[in-house]
Amino acid sequence: MRFLEKLVLIFNLRLKNVRRYLLLTSLFLFSPLCVAAAPPAPLWGPPGFHATPGEACEQSIIDANAWRPGWYESYKLLPGSFSYQKVCIFYGPGHLYASEQEIAASCPYGWYPNGPFAHLMPSEDNASCVCPPGSPVYSPEYQVCISSFSISIDGPAATKVLPAGPSLSMAATVKANGEPGKNWLVTVSVPGGLSISGKTDINGRFKFTYIPPRRPMVARLTAICRDCNNVSTEMDINVTDVPICRADPGMLLGNPVAPVSGAKIQVETDWQDQSAHPLSLVRTYRSSGSQVPVGWGGYWSHNYSAQLVGGDFQRNAQFGNGTLALFTRNTKTDPWVNDSGEYRLEQNTDGWRITRLEDDAYWQFDGSNVLVKIGQRNGWVMTLSYAGGALTQVTNAFGRKLQFFYDAQGHLASVTAPNGQTIAYTLHGTGRPLGVLYPDNRSKSYLYENAQYPDLLTGINDESGRRYATFSYDADGRATSTSHAGGVLSYSVTYPEGNSADKGSLTTGSVDGALYQSSVQTTDPRGNVQTWNYQGGDGTVRTLGASGPFEGATVASRSFADGLNLPILETDFLGNKTTFEWDVSRRLLLKITRAASTPLAQTTQTQWHPALHLPVMITEAGRTTAYTYDPLGNKLSETITDAVSNESRTVRWTYNDQGLVASMTDTRGKVWTYGYDIAGNTTKVTNPLGHVTLYSYSGAGQITQITDPNGVVTANIYDARQRLLSTSVAGQTTTYAYDAVGQLTRATRPDANWIGFEYDAAHRLTAVTDNLGNRIDYTLDNAGNRVAQQTKDPAGVLSRQITRMYDAVGRLQKTTGLE
Repeated sequence: MRFLEKLVLIFNLRLKNVRRYLLLTSLFLFSPLCVAAAPPAPLWGPPGFHATPGEACEQSIIDANAWRPGWYESYKLLPGSFSYQKVCIFYGPGHLYASEQEIAASCPYGWYPNGPFAHLMPSEDNASCVCPPGSPVYSPEYQVCISSFSISIDGPAATKVLPAGPSLSMAATVKANGEPGKNWLVTVSVPGGLSISGKTDINGRFKFTYIPPRRPMVARLTAICRDCNNVSTEMDINVTDVPICRADPGMLLGNPVAPVSGAKIQVETDWQDQSAHPLSLVRTYRSSGSQVPVGWGGYWSHNYSAQLVGGDFQRNAQFGNGTLALFTRNTKTDPWVNDSGEYRLEQNTDGWRITRLEDDAYWQFDGSNVLVKIGQRNGWVMTLSYAGGALTQVTNAFGRKLQFFYDAQGHLASVTAPNGQTIAYTLHGTGRPLGVLYPDNRSKSYLYENAQYPDLLTGINDESGRRYATFSYDADGRATSTSHAGGVLSYSVTYPEGNSADKGSLTTGSVDGALYQSSVQTTDPRGNVQTWNYQGGDGTVRTLGASGPFEGATVASRSFADGLNLPILETDFLGNKTTFEWDVSRRLLLKITRAASTPLAQTTQTQWHPALHLPVMITEAGRTTAYTYDPLGNKLSETITDAVSNESRTVRWTYNDQGLVASMTDTRGKVWTYGYDIAGNTTKVTNPLGHVTLYSYSGAGQITQITDPNGVVTANIYDARQRLLSTSVAGQTTTYAYDAVGQLTRATRPDANWIGFEYDAAHRLTAVTDNLGNRIDYTLDNAGNRVAQQTKDPAGVLSRQITRMYDAVGRLQKTTGLE
């Protein structure tokens, strides 16, 4: 039998089943010391099963009998070979067959010296397997020598899409028992086939940078080390959506879409609470990325949800409005650092606490990372209760409750407000909200008509059953247009080529700063094509500038502080400049100068509380305003000083144990006092003369009755949607009527005279009428400007006609007729 044929037989007999073969392929198969320069075709079995003598060995088959006592193979040493132990040790894929001096118990067969030959034959009972250098771990179960070195990926596990970023500093690390694997070849790849390779440094680390894509995704990094026992390892990076700075121009357009990220955002207030510490219910839809799970599918969440995930060196928080906060640290004792500088993360005895620095609001998570409290700076806290992992109740600081109910599939089906009203949801099988039923039995429905992306919101039907809004998307799921009924108030977005749904990239060099900038083109309702430029890189995104037809005061360009998205200079389309100075460490504005470098320049300077994000002194043209606070941030005093006369006026406040204003001392030194009900509503106001005004409230915190110091009563009645239906003052009543959508259609005075209002399907006022038969009709352009107005008398005769012309940016240019 030929040598290769006999090896086939050996491996067939020795490797007992297919599972063993498959497992061996996942291990690194060390090349034998005696291997031919060009090995023959693989034997039967998994790839890598090569076994041939090398240059220093001469094969000699002494006995061809297969695998039985007495069987052996012999390899003759070539002249000049200094040791069969060094040169002719033969081992297959992970197997070692040791020389006589190295064998002991449990090795199935071994090499035996015999003069110029070394023999392969069954081992004695006291044989053992010896692994070659670099592979010191022997697996008796699979009879292979495996490497003790393993590969892992180290670094942050989350970031935000470009241009927000940031890019992540990562490393593929090779170690064994804490010892670094130096100069090991590794390859790192991302989805789509992009990869980089290199060798580990003296610390066993191959350093690289992950550059995120421009759309949310979970990016899976793979690191491969052919010489490691795990061969490859994976790590998921959660790439979330761009944070939206709503104060910046160009961040949100129309009903709204976010051009910087391609997200469609829809905010729906299902129940409005007007009491102290309100328990309003607000839903948010955000089409890109993922939302905090609340029992709904399809990118919906609500304002009582947040999640915290991560480990010792990175933690990621996401809130119900889609906002994400990323935190990192280098060691377990370092403080956590937020990528945008807008939040603070701290571990306390109850778990974890995230504080929003701009207003010191906080979210408290327990030790299992479950949101249990939402608190305010003044000490008011909302407490969240759960059953089976689902939120069931939110209780505010005054004991009022918002309750959540779920269907058999665990989907959020309804919410009961503190006044007992119920908001119910119609749900798709996946939990995606299809509609909402309000307490007045009116419903609104949501449309999802995109076959490629079935969770994308494409339209809204209002409470009248008419389609009110339409949204469209491109092949990458980015919002490309938004409009209202009839195509009015329409905006469209065009994204540049190569700026779509890539998978991210890798580099071992520096990151091109241009990656943190982005430009998109938009078309407004007037047909103007405008370009918006954005700047990111630090976890936030700000508007860098714009070009195209714009109203003069719109920001045309900006420059930012180094490494931070804090503007230091803005220039508008009229050339006016505004400069800014910052406390960079706290991201607090210290100084702003408008019309900078001109005789009209005006500067406002702000000094801040050392611990709270509250101003203590504001200096502006003509006056200064000073504030003092208690430790909870309640304002104790406000003093306005005239810069010319140096006269000061001060108002002071005191508070009760619930954090409500107990008294106010006005600028004349006169004291007003206040009383409250158990819900925190103001029920009594006593003026400095001792005169008392009394108030009563509905379950939603609306004033239902006012009794003034003279005993005059004002009574208010509201509908189930909290809209004012009537106001009666001393028995004289004014009533109000609404259409299905909630638009005011008629106001009737106590003398029965009334005025009526009409609207188009886009919810725009188009006509005004009265009880005498007079009528005013408005003609609107796509942007909502009144371009024509006709007034008719009760007989229908035209009594006045006005036309108006606007320029490309909506400025009134000409009026024809009498206003």
